Formats: sequence, structure tokens, C-alpha cells
Amino acid sequence: MSESSFRPSPPAREMARFAGRDDRRAFAAIAGDWAIVILVAVLAEQVRGALEGPLAWPLAWLTAAAVIAGRQTAMLNLTHAAAHRALFRRVRWNEGLDVLYALPIADTVAHYRGPHLEHHREITERRANRFEFLHDTLGLPGRGPWGRAWVVFLRPLLGHAAWGMILGTVKDARRDRTYGERLLAFWVPLVAVAAPFGALRPLLCYWVVPLLWLHPVFLLWGEVSDHFRAPGGTRDHTGLFHSAICNGHGLYHDVHHRYAFIPFYREREAALHLAHLGRAAPQCSRSALDFVRRIFGEVAVDAPPPAHP
Repeated sequence: MSESSFRPSPPAREMARFAGRDDRRAFAAIAGDWAIVILVAVLAEQVRGALEGPLAWPLAWLTAAAVIAGRQTAMLNLTHAAAHRALFRRVRWNEGLDVLYALPIADTVAHYRGPHLEHHREITERRANRFEFLHDTLGLPGRGPWGRAWVVFLRPLLGHAAWGMILGTVKDARRDRTYGERLLAFWVPLVAVAAPFGALRPLLCYWVVPLLWLHPVFLLWGEVSDHFRAPGGTRDHTGLFHSAICNGHGLYHDVHHRYAFIPFYREREAALHLAHLGRAAPQCSRSALDFVRRIFGEVAVDAPPPAHP
């Protein structure tokens, strides 16, 4: 299915029934992410203290780091929702409470909003540069299997994505004084408080290292899954791989690009409604296997849209 044959969306007024914000659901999502982070860090520390052997704690830490980085990516999608003022019903809370989800991942809602809204305009207007990162920066369409494995998996995991995140954060902080000052105002007191209580090692192991190493890798995978070889330019997702690793709180990306005013916790309802109308996303990624197949394999993009669960 080509972009030109993509089925038109119902008018926004028809989908307005899904636009209601619910502060309780927003706070529950935030609390759930932090609860998972704390739980897996505590469990990894328990393994460190209880099990012997050279691989016990490294394996426990790696598992915890992957789970935590997945929640950090989910927090970016909370920031994303807040940038659209679609997280909290009280509009000022979307930006005012970003200390709970954006600053811990070295971002702010205000800093995120501008480039992201430009991304929406590029997709909506079908600009020639709308897939610049995937097609030009990564060069995915022109690469063979080994080239795609290198730029999507090996190079990012070897630290390229981490270095890019660090350089980008420093560059943006120098260019945007308010953004830089907010980062310093959050991180300097946090480190100053953690140091006297012996919490620097856990902070480094269970937050900073996953944030700098795996979080940008998962963001890259999320971008690839959202847009690469997607009919119409965007794709929805389901399944544990997407919800736990690279698309947490942002599973229905096609729905989001069509109706950015719908909160993420109501996008599934909207997707079911679109499926009922016969206007669901042409393609949905359901697993890590689907993700890999769409990078390396030949995917039939003109198949009937799958029913959302």
C-alpha cells in the first residue's frame, strides 16, 4: 500500500470522544514507571549480595539496565504526551510537572516540543525530508543486511548512540540557556544529596549508565519501528517488546500522528474505533520478530490491516 492509497482518516470532530484527559491515569503511568525502576534495581542489588560467581551480578545488572532503559524511553513518551498537552487535564501540569518524567532523562517538555512539532508537520505535509534520519543519516534503504545490522544494532550498542546523546545534550544546553539551567538545577542537587548517603553508585549503575547507554539505543529502535517502511509513513505497535523496550506509552504511533490531541492512554480505544470503521493502520508491529523482519526482510505492505487486540 503506497502513501497515496492510504485510507483517509475520520474528521477530528468524530475522534474528539477520545480526547478526554485523566490526571489519575497520567499519575498512575508515572508511578508505575518509577515503581518498576525501583523494583528491578532492588532485585539486582539482592542478587549482588546473595549470589556468588563472576557472572551473577553482571547478568542481573544487565537485565535491570535493559528494563530501566525501557522505562526511561517510556518517560520520554510521557514527555512527548506532555508536549502535546495531552498528558494531564490541567494544562499547566504538562510542563510544570516535567520534573517527574523529563528532567530525570535530561530533557524538558519545552525543549522537546519545538523539534517534535516540526516532525509532525513534516509527516502531515509529506515533506521530502520527513524521513531524513532513517533514509539519509542512517541510510537504511541503501544498505544491505550487514549495513543495517551495523547502524541499527551493533554501532548503537557499542556506544555510538550514547556519544550522540551526550554531544546533543551539551550542544542544546549551550544553545538554549533555559534548558541548560534547568538540567543543572535538577542534576547538581541530586548528585550533592546522593553523595553523602552513599547513593552515587546506585544512581550511576541503575540510572545514569542505562540512560546514556541503552536509552538512546531504544529510542533509535523506536524511531525505526515507528516509521521505517511503514505504509502511510507511520505504524502502530503491540506486544511486550514494544511496550517494555522501545515504544512504552507510545504504542499507537499511527493513531497519534492522525490525532495528536488523543492522550496515549486512550489511543487503544481510538485504534479499535478506526479498525471498526475499516480505517486502521495498514500495518502493525507485534513483536521483536516483526521489528527485525521489517528491517531485514521483504515485508508485504499491501496486506489487509491487522485487527488490534
